[in-house]
Amino acid sequence: MLSFFFVNAWPYYLFYIVTILWIVEFVIFPSHLKKQSKQEKKSFFFILQFILLIIVLNFIFGWLQIGTTENQTVQNILNYVGITLYILGLSLRYVSIIHLGRFFTRNVAISDTHELISSGPYKILRHPLYLGLFLLSTSVPLFFSNIILTPLAYLLMGYILNHRMTLEENILETSLGQSYKKWKHSRYKFIPFIY
Repeated sequence: MLSFFFVNAWPYYLFYIVTILWIVEFVIFPSHLKKQSKQEKKSFFFILQFILLIIVLNFIFGWLQIGTTENQTVQNILNYVGITLYILGLSLRYVSIIHLGRFFTRNVAISDTHELISSGPYKILRHPLYLGLFLLSTSVPLFFSNIILTPLAYLLMGYILNHRMTLEENILETSLGQSYKKWKHSRYKFIPFIY
């Protein structure tokens, strides 16, 4: 059954609060760049569909008890790791959006007056928004202790976001040229101090 809806434990309440804050992100932070000549919209909807698929599959697998571990200690560890990464992912997204300011958009888009942001998480990473999204989406099956969906979510979301980052970097390189190449070589792409 969907017993995790009714579990009386703080990690679950915290999970639902963070989920609401993730949804509220769309209202608080609308896309600023609209109707630009250089933009790509398809990948955003593909990412959104994938996230919804992972969430729906997580609930179905949980209800059918497919891939969930029975070991309570393992479940507790995965709950705590999952909720920690979930909160970190949302925090990273909010901070990154605030630092992007008027250049934030959900589509890959470049304005004629585009500036490279080098503050906040952009001091270290080229794509902190995508890292936040990766942590949010992959933390859902991890939090609910699904050992089948967790690696699947990591692999597929990693692939999808890598494709999106490549699209974005190609557009930025074409539009901003050497200034973007210099900027990007002084930052990690996705994972601090690793990649």
